[in-house]
Amino acid sequence: MYMFFQRSHTLFIAEEAEIWGMYDIEHNEVVIESEPSARNEDLINFAASQTLINGGQVLVISRENLPGKSEVAAIFHY
Repeated sequence: MYMFFQRSHTLFIAEEAEIWGMYDIEHNEVVIESEPSARNEDLINFAASQTLINGGQVLVISRENLPGKSEVAAIFHY
């Protein structure tokens, strides 16, 4: 997740999007799960909060305006 490394300038999130899973900081790995549970979190919320904490912008837009009708898109710092 680039947000954790302060690389996201702007994060675009589809309205009502949810991706459940866990981010393993130690191994820098994301595990995606099909539904919420007591041990996971909404990774989109995690990405949004990390983007804001690190000075980036977060915009919630309609899914039709995202490339490939994806859940999330970003503009990164280089």
